Amino acid sequence: MVDEFATLIDPGVSSTGKSLIHGIELEDVHGAPRPEVVWPAVVSRLQGAVIVAHKLDFEEKWIASEMQRVGLPPLESPHVPNGFWNTLAIRD
Repeated sequence: MVDEFATLIDPGVSSTGKSLIHGIELEDVHGAPRPEVVWPAVVSRLQGAVIVAHKLDFEEKWIASEMQRVGLPPLESPHVPNGFWNTLAIRD
């Protein structure tokens, strides 16, 4: 690990989704930064890096759509297309 960044994000909506799964309640994100404030800090850490995850179809699409929504360019990596490496695609 090279760097670590953690924050809650205020999604600006009246629900945080399935709090039984992630444990985050609406009052937990009250006063947290909005996505458009957080994304530049995230992108500065991820640009040129390789994001590795297992079965990352959802995350890859979500990250791309969020970046587009807040007006940031897509992630680029010299190592793999789109900066993402899905370990589910690894075969013996």
